Amino acid sequence: MKVELSGFNYDREFGDRYIKTPETLCAAYARISRSSKSIKELREESAKDIVNARRSNEKIVFQLGHSSIAEHAVFNFDLVDISRLAIEYIQHHRLAAFTEKSQRYVNTHTGFIIPYELKDDKDLLEKFVNFNKRCFQLYEKSYEYLNQKNDRQTSNEDSRYFLPLSTLTQCGMTLNGRTLEYMISRLKSQNIVELYNIANELEKESTRLSPSIIKYTQPDEKFKDLENIPKGSTLKKSVKLLKYDYDGFKRIISSYLFHREGKNLSIKNYDENSKKNFIKNIFKNLKSFDKPPREFELVDFTFLISCSASCYAQLKRHRMATIITQGYDINSKPVIPETLKNTPFEKKLLNLALESKELSLSLYGKNPLLYKYAVLNSTKRKVILKMNVREIYHFVRLRSDKHAQWEIRDISNTISDIVKMKEPILFEYLSGKDFYDEKR
Repeated sequence: MKVELSGFNYDREFGDRYIKTPETLCAAYARISRSSKSIKELREESAKDIVNARRSNEKIVFQLGHSSIAEHAVFNFDLVDISRLAIEYIQHHRLAAFTEKSQRYVNTHTGFIIPYELKDDKDLLEKFVNFNKRCFQLYEKSYEYLNQKNDRQTSNEDSRYFLPLSTLTQCGMTLNGRTLEYMISRLKSQNIVELYNIANELEKESTRLSPSIIKYTQPDEKFKDLENIPKGSTLKKSVKLLKYDYDGFKRIISSYLFHREGKNLSIKNYDENSKKNFIKNIFKNLKSFDKPPREFELVDFTFLISCSASCYAQLKRHRMATIITQGYDINSKPVIPETLKNTPFEKKLLNLALESKELSLSLYGKNPLLYKYAVLNSTKRKVILKMNVREIYHFVRLRSDKHAQWEIRDISNTISDIVKMKEPILFEYLSGKDFYDEKR
C-alpha cells in the first residue's frame, strides 16, 4: 500500500517567496468577512507569517466552529496497491474526484491484499490465499479464452467477474480539506486494518503540510459500517420502481416559470401541447454534454436495483444520487456475462461463487466486515437508488451509450423504459449520447 501526496494548492503570488501550503489561503480567506483589507493584502499577511496564519486557522476552526475554511485547501493523492474493497469506502465520499485504474480496459496483474487480521490464523490465511490464487488463475484463463473470440475490452470486462474485492488497484484522488477530514475519520471508524492504515497515511501526508486545518480526524462509532450479509430474497428483475413524483412535470414547469418569467408559484394542470412545447424549447439548444435546468431537480424517482459488485463499482460513481446499499448477497447466484454462458467458464464461475460464500462466512465469523474481501465481482447486491430528473438525464446519457459496460447499460436502459412509461413527454429526449442528436 502506498498513499502519497502528489499535489496541493498554494498562493501563486506569494508561495514562491514564502512557505508553500494551502493554510495561507485558508487563513486569508477566513479573514475576508471581518477585515477591511483587500484580499491580496490578507494573502500576503498570511504568507509572510505562517505561524500566525496557523494560529488563526485553529482559532477559527476550534473556537468559532467555522470548519468550512478547510474547504479552501485542496489535496491530490496517489493511492497505490489498495484493495477494491477499500476503494468502495473511499469513493463513498461525494465531494471529491476519483480516477481509478479500470478493470474494463486494463488486464489485472497486480495481485491481491492479504488482510492483516489473518496473520495469526494460519488455516484461514491459507484458505484466503489459495482462493485468491484460483480467482486470478480463472481470470487469466477466461481472459485468454474470450480474447480469442472477442475484442480485448470485452475480454477484460467479462473475465473480471472472476476477481474478488481483495484485488489491488490504484486511484488518483483530489479533495478539499474538510472532505479529507471526514474521510480520515470514517476510514478510521471501520474495523478493518487496511482502511485504518490508509487513513493514517492520509493524515500523516496532509498534516505534515497543513497541520492547522486537518483536525477532526478521530474515529467515531456513528461512522462504523453496519452492513450485514443479507437474508432476503433476490429481485426477479434488475430494476424495480419504488416511488416517483406523479405530479412532477407540473412542478417543473411551474418552478421554471417562477424563476424565468417571475410568475407566481402555482401547481396547475398543463395540457399535452403545453408540455410538449415546454420540453422542446428546453432541449432545442442543449448538446449531449449539457445539463437540463435545475428545475428538473425538483422531481425524484426511487428504484431498487440488483447488480453485481462489478456493476456497483460504476454505479457508485454517480455520487450526487442517493445510493443506499445492502451487504453483498453471497447466497444468490452470481451475475454471469453472456460471453461465458454455455461455456466451461460458466460452471467454473458458479463453483468459484460457492468457494467465495464459504470463505466469506469464515471471514464474517472472525470480523463481520472482513467477509467482503472474499466477495467476487460477480456477486450481487441490492441498492436503493434515488435520482432526480436532471440526474436521470445525465445517468442515461452516459450509461445507455453504446460504449458503456453491458450490465450497467442494461440497468440504464431499464430505468429509461420505466421513466418514459410514467412521463413520456418529460423524458422524450432521454437517450444515450450516441442517439442524443437523433432524438433532437
